[in-house]
Amino acid sequence: MNKQVQLPNPKGKYSVGYFDSFFNYKSENEDRSIGYRCYYPAKATKGLPVNYYIDDEMVELFLRQNPNGPFNDITKTFSNLLTHSYENAPLIENQEPFKVVIYSHSFGSLPWANLVQIEELSSQGYVVVVISHTGDTFCTLLGDKKIEQNQDINIKMREQLVQVMMETGTNPFVYTTEQIQNYIKKCTYSTERVNVWTENIMGLIDELENINKNTEHIFYDRLECTEIGAFGNSFGGAAAINTALFDKRIIAAINIDGFQLGGNLIDKRLEVPGLFITKFGGHYEGNYGAHNDMVGCLTIEGSSNLFMSDYCILFEEGVRALDNPTIDGELMSEILTESVLTFFNNNVKKDKSVVLSDLSNRYKEISITK
Repeated sequence: MNKQVQLPNPKGKYSVGYFDSFFNYKSENEDRSIGYRCYYPAKATKGLPVNYYIDDEMVELFLRQNPNGPFNDITKTFSNLLTHSYENAPLIENQEPFKVVIYSHSFGSLPWANLVQIEELSSQGYVVVVISHTGDTFCTLLGDKKIEQNQDINIKMREQLVQVMMETGTNPFVYTTEQIQNYIKKCTYSTERVNVWTENIMGLIDELENINKNTEHIFYDRLECTEIGAFGNSFGGAAAINTALFDKRIIAAINIDGFQLGGNLIDKRLEVPGLFITKFGGHYEGNYGAHNDMVGCLTIEGSSNLFMSDYCILFEEGVRALDNPTIDGELMSEILTESVLTFFNNNVKKDKSVVLSDLSNRYKEISITK
């Protein structure tokens, strides 16, 4: 039986507001609509309607796409799970433009699957824009429409991943450096999707520049669009750092426990600060080589891939049965939040009052190896 769960309260001085929107992006190969949810520091929210983690329709979509999923019973309760975000709450007054961070979800997950970290950043004064890679998340919001995951893409990518694992070794989490690099290079369809996600993120930054110039928008002339942070979970983390390689508007990026699919970092050097947050530091060189001196590695002992998201709070018991983490779920969430916040404070806000090495002194579970 799962215990009643709730998301931890953000520690920043601001309330958190949000709004949903989307834009149309035209690439060389296709036109696509891309949804996003924008979280921002808000004024007092007393009297505003509460927001739930997902709505009833999204629960139905999840259950339809995962008819025998291990987390289905507790997912049914999430339409009653309160968040700390309020739709269309009034934006705070701010003398300086807001620092912006983009979040990119993992493949097939909820777009805001690291909501704990997202809400914390917003409560600390950041505007956090959560991109929804249409067709690659279980639900994309496009106005009044909810777009399901594209199962053709899902099946094609997963079939290739299984094939590559059969050739390389069935457990990627114990791969050697050489095996990781071979795995990344052979996953060609994943590389295609990472490149699509990179285009999506670059298109989102273009959209932010557009709304920053729109005199009718609440963010008119209020966003810093030339020095953006990006982070993501798993596949989304790979896309975040991959985008930083190609778009100079991103000045700092975090990959939360994702193989650096796309393979670009094996041979190329990231010119801006990056951070690989992982459960196993031995994966670092296979993903980034020895030449990427700008990418740090932060290992959280006792964690797991599924624990690197809200799952460590929402699905703690179920994840322990599947993924074998040994760290306490609430502690895991706290460490991940502090790590993400400290990295962006250092590299986006340029605040060095607390650095990552301070966290390794505070939490025995953290080690920084590069």
